[in-house]
Amino acid sequence: MELSGLELIRAYRSDPEKYLPMPDHTGVTPRVNEYGEVNIGWNAGLLEKNRPYFVECWAVDGITMLTFYFSSDGIENKPHKELLQMLLDTGYFRFRNNAAGGYEFSSNSDPQGNRYFSCNVAVGIDEDPPLIEGAPIIPWSVLNRYNKSEEGPVPAGQEHVKIWLDDVREAPEGYYHCRSVNAAKAKIEAFEKAGAVIDVIDCDHDLGDYAADGGDGIRLIDWLAERGTHYPMKIHTMNPVGRDNMQREIERYWNDGA
Repeated sequence: MELSGLELIRAYRSDPEKYLPMPDHTGVTPRVNEYGEVNIGWNAGLLEKNRPYFVECWAVDGITMLTFYFSSDGIENKPHKELLQMLLDTGYFRFRNNAAGGYEFSSNSDPQGNRYFSCNVAVGIDEDPPLIEGAPIIPWSVLNRYNKSEEGPVPAGQEHVKIWLDDVREAPEGYYHCRSVNAAKAKIEAFEKAGAVIDVIDCDHDLGDYAADGGDGIRLIDWLAERGTHYPMKIHTMNPVGRDNMQREIERYWNDGA
């Protein structure tokens, strides 16, 4: 079975050398962008074994569109009709009544010099019947959550970040979620290397099965104290003894390190 959606994103990010370049959304995509376009959803798949595509569904002024992005490496001179057929051959979508609707290709590049084709395909206009069938769409919230998770990409520069350590409770909006102490350590070190600013680390104590990967939440506080990185801390554990122990250590070492 060919990879698609989030599984393809994971595979692409874990081994990018295996694939031709693909435009990748590593940040948080808003519901409405600066141009007033509504971001409806996304998906990803493979045109060829090593040629991934990313597709966005968006709407503006009553018109709904799909925009496909994929590398033009090796196929720069293909006619647009053949490029369209490559998209149709994936089975991701099809034109209704077997008649090609509105579509338009263009060429562009990213800051790294990678060259891409983009293809706009009309989905529908206002209340008229849709022009295509198929085209399953994944909400942007799925990719946004993944980008904020312990598996997601690391922001660069002076971006401000917040970390949530908990094995069960989902992270609040705007937090990177780590379920184990070792995952949190790795994320902290990655943020430090990238130059991101850690605004707060919000810790649980009892990490259930994830305690096998670095211990309970207090072990993260031990580690931060040992290395002298006194980031702002919060505690949200329901374990009163664990809370007292964590708070006692924070009051001792964070005050001394201030």
